[in-house]
Amino acid sequence: MTKKKLPAKQEPWLGWYFAPADEKLRYGDGRHIKVGLTHKVDCKPVLCEIGLHASKSILDACGYASSNILFRVELSGKIVDGNDKSSATARKYIVRIDVESILFEFARKCALAVIHLWNCPPVVKEYLETGNKNSCF
Repeated sequence: MTKKKLPAKQEPWLGWYFAPADEKLRYGDGRHIKVGLTHKVDCKPVLCEIGLHASKSILDACGYASSNILFRVELSGKIVDGNDKSSATARKYIVRIDVESILFEFARKCALAVIHLWNCPPVVKEYLETGNKNSCF
């Protein structure tokens, strides 16, 4: 069996990363995540095991979301790419976005796309169309 060689330093690329709700690195690291910072790790990145992760697609990043805090990031250093995420030795935080309201709106639109498949009560349809919680209670 031939071992895959870790690529040399690659060109940086932009991606998406959902931070934990406390905005600290996980797995005992504990460093704070903040726009303008670059975190670095001294390791051989391995997907799902070690390194600083991000996804090129927001939808791929959603699959790993543990909160509604989304960062636009730049991965650099040594990078290992997978199908829906990558692991790197450096991650710079460029923009922080609280996407809670965007996610709720997206979910409502997804529900509206299939609303014709069931006998939806008018109050539910109104909420899905407007997002007005007061109409439901």
